[in-house]
Amino acid sequence: MDIINKSIIPIIAGIILILSGILAIIVWIQFFSNENYIIYGLIGCILAIFPIIAGLLSIKRKYWIFAFIGSIIGLFTIMTPLIISGALASVGFILVVISKNEFN
Repeated sequence: MDIINKSIIPIIAGIILILSGILAIIVWIQFFSNENYIIYGLIGCILAIFPIIAGLLSIKRKYWIFAFIGSIIGLFTIMTPLIISGALASVGFILVVISKNEFN
């Protein structure tokens, strides 16, 4: 049997991306309280789902291209009032790119 040493980088990237998506959803949900900004809140929540999916794929180490695209979409969460989610998404994006060879 051939033992392949796999690093923890994709798991860390997945956790960071999931946290980024959850924080972005929390921020965008606050836009639902004002009826003038409901559409922005809806678009923001939909965009915040992609980093969560990318994080799950990164933890499973499957479908690198989808994890990559989801982490890129997660970069758009930097436009929220809470910049932390965008910063986390950029760290997750970098870690997904670094660990490309560990995905199936």
